[in-house]
Amino acid sequence: MRDRGRSFLRSVATQAAKAVSDEANSLALEQRSSRRLPLDDLNRRAQDMEGLFREALQRRDDARALLRNEVDAIMALIDEDLAGLHEAETSRLLREAKEFLEAQQELRTAASTVDEHIRQSLRRAMDLWRANEERKVAGEFERRLGRVLAFTNDLVRDTVRLCAEVMQVELEAPSGSPALEAGSRFFYYFEKPPTTLEGILPDIRGYLPGGLAMCRLLKEVDRRVPELVDRQCGRLRWDFLERLQESLRAATRELDDLVASTIQSLRLGVDRVLERRRSSEEEALLAADAVASARAALDRIAAEVRDVLAAIEVPPGQEVTRAADSVRTAGDG
Repeated sequence: MRDRGRSFLRSVATQAAKAVSDEANSLALEQRSSRRLPLDDLNRRAQDMEGLFREALQRRDDARALLRNEVDAIMALIDEDLAGLHEAETSRLLREAKEFLEAQQELRTAASTVDEHIRQSLRRAMDLWRANEERKVAGEFERRLGRVLAFTNDLVRDTVRLCAEVMQVELEAPSGSPALEAGSRFFYYFEKPPTTLEGILPDIRGYLPGGLAMCRLLKEVDRRVPELVDRQCGRLRWDFLERLQESLRAATRELDDLVASTIQSLRLGVDRVLERRRSSEEEALLAADAVASARAALDRIAAEVRDVLAAIEVPPGQEVTRAADSVRTAGDG
């Protein structure tokens, strides 16, 4: 619970820090734009920023494509592992089924008995494989998602830096790396797939002599065991694919929001001033005082968020009190 609480606080505080950084940049641009820049100059700089935003959105599309490629690569790994599972389980179950049948003294009830044996054996093997594969794929997804997040963070930092150069103002580069919920929630979207297994053998009780019955049973085993394993592997593949696709959609939304919130904050500060300047120079000057006041309040909030992040990293045993106090203080602010 302590580890989960620490992760939760870190995630929320990091998102808050990103929001504070975005708003600080918006106010910085608003202050810069209010300092009696000629309106034509301000319009030109605003257009230059719009060009940067278009480039950022193109790079965001590159991040989307990169993420899709990463998910496709994970699915290829799953297919490779499923192929190995299919081969191993088919071979094992065929051997077990035949050994089981050959050991039976009474073939009249052998069909239902071997059916149950195979179903239980395959269910155990599939459940074990699925649990191990989930851990493997979840780790792989987290690693690959982190790579795409790093690409997106570089995009956000570059956009902020270039806008600062255009407007000749100091802006805050985003600090830290927001945790994406898509990564932490991975593999918690769906219930376990159905494990009901169809019977593999017909009921032959009462209408075949022993020798013919054994021949028919062995033929049915050879034909139907591979089909049974194939169906179960197909169900597993579909389940993994559905969850990967859902995680892909969630991660794409979060990465898009990361870029969109940065662009929105940078655009907003300049747009507010342009709107005022076009209506009234006096209104623009009066608004400058309000911006300075808002910036001071934001600085206090930023300090409180930093306190929360610092409290999360204190030694075990002290973090509960420190973090709770910081959260209460930030909440009051």
